Amino acid sequence: MGGFLFQGYANGQYQTVADLSVIVDAGVAGAKVPSSFTISTLNQSNSYGERMRITSGGNLGLGTTTPGGFLSVSTATSSPGFLMSYTGTGNAVYIQDEAGDKSPFVITGAGNVGIGTTTPATTTAIHGALLVAGMISGAQLTATGTVTFPGLPQSAAAQTYTVCGDSAFRLIFETSATACAVSAEKFKTDIMPLNIGLKELLKVEAVSYKLKDQTLDKTDHIGVIADQVLPIESRLITYDINGDTHGFDYLGFTAWIQNSIKDFYAEFRRLLARVSGLEKRLNKQEAEIQELRLEINKLKK
Repeated sequence: MGGFLFQGYANGQYQTVADLSVIVDAGVAGAKVPSSFTISTLNQSNSYGERMRITSGGNLGLGTTTPGGFLSVSTATSSPGFLMSYTGTGNAVYIQDEAGDKSPFVITGAGNVGIGTTTPATTTAIHGALLVAGMISGAQLTATGTVTFPGLPQSAAAQTYTVCGDSAFRLIFETSATACAVSAEKFKTDIMPLNIGLKELLKVEAVSYKLKDQTLDKTDHIGVIADQVLPIESRLITYDINGDTHGFDYLGFTAWIQNSIKDFYAEFRRLLARVSGLEKRLNKQEAEIQELRLEINKLKK
């Protein structure tokens, strides 16, 4: 339909470096001529092409000639694909799905993401219901509202589940508090007797403590220090997503305690047998002493 062509002079010749064009983008019907506005440029690699298009329907495309939405951005070479710089103190991104939306999607200047709230106090804050259909990875999930997990049995009555995590940091839901730790032989291989017991247990100190972050928990706790157990029995140590020491497997700890009780009982039986032997010897000696007394009394007469 028409446009403007821009050329530059270099190496003794003119070459096209940019153009602004208006083109027909749909069938012409009567007095209607649907049109698009395009901008093309020559880049640093000497590659000429269309960079931006506004369709007859008002969609804006950057890096695409067929914008599928009000704003479509497509790139296979630029990194990052989308860059927005914001130096203010308010929300850098504010998205509403209706006028006066009270539960928008925002990204603050500090990088916090808010869904259903304009003032997210954490990295990601969700105010409302959360539907999780895939995998949640990470060290901590905090939500205000309802967290819904598809696949769990639906019931009008309250349901209680135990949430566990596997080695891939995925959430597993079980109806029993101990179901996450499978114990049937059919689940196990390379079964061997445990080689630690009382001697090693005596090296572990039982402590009481408070958590440094008391935002949600200000109570006193009792337990052990995972870092202290690590050089003694590393299989009882749990790690966070970064591979750092995180927690202690108290359920597995019961096997260690069981072995320690066995060690203690074996030592008790050994000492009991020794005491019993000493008691027999003592009784024998007392009998001999009694006989000597009788002999002495006879001699005195």
